[in-house]
Amino acid sequence: MKRLAAVLGDQGRKHWQARTAYRRLAKHLNAMPVGFPRSVSGVEKRILRSIFTPGEAEAALHLSYKPEPKDAILARASKHGIPSAEMERRLASMEKNGALLIKNPDGEPRICLLPFVVGFFETQIASMNAGLYLDTTQYMAEAMGFEYLSTVPQQMRIVPVEKSITPQHRISTHDEIRRIIADAGDSIALTTCICRKGRDMLGAPCKRTDRRETCMAFHDFGEMYIKNGWARRIGVEEAMEVIALSEKDGLVIEVSNEKNPSFACMCCPCCCGVFNMLAAAPRPADFVQSNFRAALDSDKCVLCGKCEKRCPTQAIKIKKDAVKIDLGKCIGCGLCAAACKPGALTMAPKTKQRTPPEDYSALMDAILANKKGLVGKAASTIRGALGIKR
Repeated sequence: MKRLAAVLGDQGRKHWQARTAYRRLAKHLNAMPVGFPRSVSGVEKRILRSIFTPGEAEAALHLSYKPEPKDAILARASKHGIPSAEMERRLASMEKNGALLIKNPDGEPRICLLPFVVGFFETQIASMNAGLYLDTTQYMAEAMGFEYLSTVPQQMRIVPVEKSITPQHRISTHDEIRRIIADAGDSIALTTCICRKGRDMLGAPCKRTDRRETCMAFHDFGEMYIKNGWARRIGVEEAMEVIALSEKDGLVIEVSNEKNPSFACMCCPCCCGVFNMLAAAPRPADFVQSNFRAALDSDKCVLCGKCEKRCPTQAIKIKKDAVKIDLGKCIGCGLCAAACKPGALTMAPKTKQRTPPEDYSALMDAILANKKGLVGKAASTIRGALGIKR
């Protein structure tokens, strides 16, 4: 009887320690630039349990969003009772699970903890299952979607599809997808879209494309994907072929909001959870960063309707034999202009041009500096839901 009591007591302690580790990790992640807010249902704890072991959850508490040398992390963990050898083992396991990123500035490895999105959700290519996808969808609807959309500056930005841009635009290099890809050089990883993979598991495939290898990671992110077998290395020419096919399929190009982006997603409103919420907002333009908007030359318009069908946010409508553009809904993706053969639709630069942060660290710093409290996020969400310009 005493032995049984001891076993039950030991199991109870382990269960309590695990619950504590996940609760502390959720709080730690929520303090990051792109947070990890509490939901009504508590589904976020289930997500953490599916990705982190209790030991990894404890180890993650000693990681920052800022890339740091491994020795500094090991020393910090050691002070809190995790021996360096054990911490190294946990870090290696977390890297394979996609929870952290190793950057190599000047050849010196530095480690940082990734946010949930865009971050360690997207790295679950190998381990994705219907349960995790459903949990993530629920969490996005309950809490995370509002967190993501309310960041300032936005974590991602829209770059116009290549065919919508003409030489007259004199477009900045950070808005030109061809230049973004060329600058990535040999560090381009082509991977399966995590959202479309999840939708396939639910028997609800994408309505816009049959392709699944649509997303790309660049630089250190790209090397991480390739190293762990989540993606294959491709060259600039194949990357541009992916972009061309994505334009043809009507996918929106979203890149991380840096001068030299870490990744590029090919999004659609039927699969991407965040984009789905974005498209449903009265003023989607307020929740994205884009330097362009659609412009119409009505004299050239033949009312073919292709622009209306291609627009992912329903910003274009044909009413009473005329094309109407709702600039509050236009996100500057360029899909309408690329499809307009008469040239009636073009992409016009916005009056206020925004320059993205220098790199990933600068982006996270900027988001943290502008991070709103619970009241501020709620007010921003309410204004967005009511269609009030932010």
